[in-house]
Amino acid sequence: SYDKQLPLYYRLLPGNVRDVSSLGITLLEIGIEDTIIIGDKGFYSDNNRRLLEDGGFRFILPLKRNNRLIDYSRIKEGDKSLFDGYFRYMDRYIWYYKIEDKGSEICVYLDEKLRLEEESDYLSRIETHPEFGYTIEGFHSKQSSFGTVALITNLSDLSCEKIYQYYKSRQEIEQLFDTFKNILNADRTYMHDDYTLEGWMFINYLSLVYYYKIYHQLTEKKLLDKYSV
Repeated sequence: SYDKQLPLYYRLLPGNVRDVSSLGITLLEIGIEDTIIIGDKGFYSDNNRRLLEDGGFRFILPLKRNNRLIDYSRIKEGDKSLFDGYFRYMDRYIWYYKIEDKGSEICVYLDEKLRLEEESDYLSRIETHPEFGYTIEGFHSKQSSFGTVALITNLSDLSCEKIYQYYKSRQEIEQLFDTFKNILNADRTYMHDDYTLEGWMFINYLSLVYYYKIYHQLTEKKLLDKYSV
């Protein structure tokens, strides 16, 4: 849950069920209408996008940096007046501009601090790992995409800043998976049938809920103690 910061629901699926084909049934089963599907860079494809659109889903999907839909021309110009604006996120200034594509919008973001870090990392790899294909020619071909994120969405009523915030909230989901695997040690089931697997998953789901309830209480207490000093 984006608002409550708690795991909300789980559903077990056979390993051969495609992600997109299970979304409609899952959302219907949950009974929640105000949902936004946020994927990772491996999720986007023309087919998956079409399935989401045909199903009436609201979505935010990141594009790989070499995706043909991304127009880097404004970044290549090096003129910030060509951008639509900027906002502040986690003590970083994020520049952005919007482009249209077949009824969807693509918000392209540029994080200058991240851009410098990625440029430095790539140049370092030219010196240390040329055997992996790092070259100055490769640097030149990628330089416009360093420090960028491109998100395609059908949420035309939201600003690029809000879409970015929603996308970044996905990091908390990744953290939940990390907790599930490494703190609860639940990355292997050792179950032999569907019934025991369901029971195992239910107990782990409850454990996650209680883990995050305790975590939030400790975080709130820490903040209260900080401001009461």
